[in-house]
Amino acid sequence: MSKATLTQSVLKELLRYDPETGFFRWRERDVNWFVDKPHCRSFNTRWAGKKAGVRATFNGYSRIEIGILGVKYKAHRLAFLYVYGRWPTEILHYDQDGTNNKLSNLSEGTHADNMRNLKKPITNTSGVMGVQSHGPCGRWRVRFRHNGRFVEGGRLFTSFREAVLRLSELRVQYGCHPNHGQEVA
Repeated sequence: MSKATLTQSVLKELLRYDPETGFFRWRERDVNWFVDKPHCRSFNTRWAGKKAGVRATFNGYSRIEIGILGVKYKAHRLAFLYVYGRWPTEILHYDQDGTNNKLSNLSEGTHADNMRNLKKPITNTSGVMGVQSHGPCGRWRVRFRHNGRFVEGGRLFTSFREAVLRLSELRVQYGCHPNHGQEVA
């Protein structure tokens, strides 16, 4: 089965999704899904009712993946398919936690929307995403990406506080999500 052929009805036959917790659980499967009754009995004894999915980390971003009939799926995309009956363009996690798949934490958006809701990278040294130390002169630079282009905060700031204030103004101006650059709680 390819990603394009997994439908809401097949998904609901194989898994149960709880929108309050964000967890998927394996359903008991009919013998038609297996080559014989012993394989069916073995699967149902071992997996039916158990939580589905494993935590996977890619480029520092954790998420839940679920293997269905030999294909790996991101649980947040499956949640959207399960509830709305169609595949999403891209999923946004409001709290920036890719393992939190509660329906209230998910929304459909664009890649640009997701880029405006990034968490602070582990390589950040200033403590504020978008504010960088500008070498030995002791000044601060405001710079971030918006729609694939760099937005510059203007001049170099002598005070870190001034740079952070300018960054806040630019984030509002460019429509960044309030969580953008924050630590995940």
